[in-house]
Amino acid sequence: MKISLFPYIRTLSLAFMMLFAGCFHYVNASATEKSQVVVGTSLVLVCDNDAVKKNILFNLDVKDGFIPLSMMGFPRSETYIQSKVIEATQALGFYHPQISIDEEERGGGLHIKVILGAVMHWQDVHLEVVGKGASDPVMITKIKQLPIKQGESVNHGVYQSFKQKLLNYYLESGYFDAQFVVNELRVSPELNLADIYWKLDTGEQYQIQQVQLMGSELSQEFLKRYVFTFVDQAYQQNNIIKTQQALNRSGYFRYATVVQQVDAIHHSVTVIYQLMDIQKYEFKTALGYGTDTGGKAAVTLTNRRFDDYGQHFVWGLETNKVEIKTSLTHITPLEGKNNDWVNRFSYQVKDDLLARTRTFSTGSVLQLQLNEHWFNQYGVTLAAEEISANTEIQSRLIYAVPNWHLDYISEVEPLTAQTGSHWQFDVRFSDDILSHPDFRFLQLEQRYKSILSISENWRFIFRTQLGYTMMKSDQFDRFMPSNYRYFAGGDVSVRGYDYQVLSPIDSDGIRLGAKHLLTASVETDWRFAENWRWAFFSDTGNAFNDWSHINPSSSVGTGLRWITPVGSLRFDFAQAFDEPNNWRIHITIGADL
Repeated sequence: MKISLFPYIRTLSLAFMMLFAGCFHYVNASATEKSQVVVGTSLVLVCDNDAVKKNILFNLDVKDGFIPLSMMGFPRSETYIQSKVIEATQALGFYHPQISIDEEERGGGLHIKVILGAVMHWQDVHLEVVGKGASDPVMITKIKQLPIKQGESVNHGVYQSFKQKLLNYYLESGYFDAQFVVNELRVSPELNLADIYWKLDTGEQYQIQQVQLMGSELSQEFLKRYVFTFVDQAYQQNNIIKTQQALNRSGYFRYATVVQQVDAIHHSVTVIYQLMDIQKYEFKTALGYGTDTGGKAAVTLTNRRFDDYGQHFVWGLETNKVEIKTSLTHITPLEGKNNDWVNRFSYQVKDDLLARTRTFSTGSVLQLQLNEHWFNQYGVTLAAEEISANTEIQSRLIYAVPNWHLDYISEVEPLTAQTGSHWQFDVRFSDDILSHPDFRFLQLEQRYKSILSISENWRFIFRTQLGYTMMKSDQFDRFMPSNYRYFAGGDVSVRGYDYQVLSPIDSDGIRLGAKHLLTASVETDWRFAENWRWAFFSDTGNAFNDWSHINPSSSVGTGLRWITPVGSLRFDFAQAFDEPNNWRIHITIGADL
């Protein structure tokens, strides 16, 4: 039997080459004359155009000043390097570069000098759109904003990007058959001129034939409140994404995925939303800490699907050093996306600086989402309150307080917002028809917060709160419940001061709470690592009864922010101006906006 040795010789040869490539390296002496192992060829690049220089380095895949070795472990050839440099210069319109490649005397690296010469310009730019989408007003506007114009410098990156964006827009708008029937780029290097001839045929716009919501125990009528995609509507990818996001954010589903079935014959699409219901019952426990309220503990039990229309109940118990509270909440979904009717029953015992307060309340709130940025609430609170001090009951009050809340937030995801604004406005009132004859008041409150990105890693944050109460002073002192009195100081008010210590006091030094409130804060923070920020801030404000005697208290401080999926965990160290030797620690967590 004859045995061929060629396969074995070939295998041994390949093994030898791989062993040689793995052992091959360049040694570059460091400034301290300690040798350092590098993998690649060191490069010094000289070019007077920063954009072209950056593109050359990108094309050569330069890392830390070195051109990587080939896959076989050898240095890149001069021919390879020159071709990559030419590709990079031509991409930005320089078709006649003068390239010199020299080997450095020490270290064996390369010195490349690029003289660009004249740049190429666009001469004739012709774009024609035919088909059903030719009259699309959005597309007409985009074409008028064409970034490629006669006489401008050639940039192939801009050319390719706009061409792809043009096609993507039509595909996202349901023109699935859109294509360039004429796609010509004519380059004349000798004249330094280039011409574009495009003809785009959009074809027919596909329609939504059917919308299916599958996999959920909830009724179809309820699920449709989250849908932006409708039968016989022109296909719009944006509406499908909005529907998927609304379903995922609703709190009823573990996930919502989308399947699209395209019928090319009838130019139609069937959209199927596959849903996985979240667990019906949920039991949660939570432990936390706040410098204002000390240790915190909470438990909640939720029934997410009391019926197939999404009604759900939430029972909760919260306790800390200031208060203990238990509540039962019933939520009824209404027509429209994220519109709910919320009814809540609660019992609270609160030990604050004023007295011990026991409150039983029931409230009903109509929550309406006007759009993804504006929220509106109409509600009324009925309560029976008992105030005691030194075990003696001081007063009992039964009252009803209608209220209106308006909320604007510029960002859809406030937990991850890097810029934006958040504005809230509240109106509360009562009179002798609804409550005690002397319990008549009107209260207006406004909160505003703004985040401005100064640079990639620096932000400026401003917040303010203004509260105004129209009520006779003697009636306010006797009847106003503690939860409608204003106090300042603490973690989310004027840092550097203890919780609710800024307030009018009586002759015994007891803090009574105030009719009015004005606080403000300015802060700047620096992102020095992926999930960490360092902040510097100043707060000022007070709670008071007379606008002519505001007497604001101020503080300065610094703090660390740890960015987490549930918001920033903030560790603040603040000093009040009138307590120069006393630094106070504040710990909070939540959305920045």
